[in-house]
Amino acid sequence: MITPNLTLYVTRRSPYARKVWVAIIEKGFQDQLTVVVEDLQKKSRDLLEANPIAKVPTLATDTGLVLYDSISALEFVELLSPSPQLFPTDSYHRLAVINDMSLANGLMDVTVSYVLETFRPKTHQLQAQLDKNLATIDRILTYLESRASELSFEVRADVIALASAISYLNFRIPEIDLETRFPELDRWYRDIEQWDSFIKTIPVA
Repeated sequence: MITPNLTLYVTRRSPYARKVWVAIIEKGFQDQLTVVVEDLQKKSRDLLEANPIAKVPTLATDTGLVLYDSISALEFVELLSPSPQLFPTDSYHRLAVINDMSLANGLMDVTVSYVLETFRPKTHQLQAQLDKNLATIDRILTYLESRASELSFEVRADVIALASAISYLNFRIPEIDLETRFPELDRWYRDIEQWDSFIKTIPVA
């Protein structure tokens, strides 16, 4: 399959966009990739025309195909090249990877929800919502800590998603103190963050 030229619309903080960006780098398609950094308060005309949802990430090809979110974008990237394999071909193992990726996506979702609440004026912030989000984050991290010895170091969709989620969490809510409270999970993450693809896509304030 001939690899088309790719345009990836991102923000430099989005863990959803980072998943796709890392996957493209790992697949070896950097030479075919143009990264467009968006301002979510003033989205570009190109993004609005390419994707009616106007989400990041959006992955567009020069053949006219547009992938509207990170899930479809990862599936498309997998079609471009079989190596490294983001999703196992065996149905049972594929489901396991997708399920673990869903957990990572859930960690992203609740972290984003917490951060957005903190962006509101202090007098308008809902402390109950913040507490609920922190409790969910803690529950997810506790579960992952208990499974840390099972976590893979392969270039896979679930691994990329989880490392992206943890990186975003460390970036936005450093007081979680992953290293102290969840040391096994932190050690796993510190290995993944040394990948060249993660170094090249570090969140920017």
